[in-house]
Amino acid sequence: PVIAIARIYRDHLKRYDEAVRWFRRARQAKGIDAGHEILVTREIIELCTGKLDTPRAAMPELARLAERFAGSREGELAREELARLRAAAQTPSS
Repeated sequence: PVIAIARIYRDHLKRYDEAVRWFRRARQAKGIDAGHEILVTREIIELCTGKLDTPRAAMPELARLAERFAGSREGELAREELARLRAAAQTPSS
């Protein structure tokens, strides 16, 4: 239900900050399995890099995925995406 609430905030109400809060709440739910944890964290990352246009806010989420799922495809993808965001953050804007 918490994920559904987060998606309502994101998709119907366009309240992206509130959606991120609800996705984080879902991730903290007792007994969440690895698949849902990855899914919810990815939803947060997509909101930060997309609708909220705050890629720096996505960095800790990517670092979390890379560390938590090190050695997995998801962990490796998160590590690569984090490296790209860090490089982009260090490049001066034109």
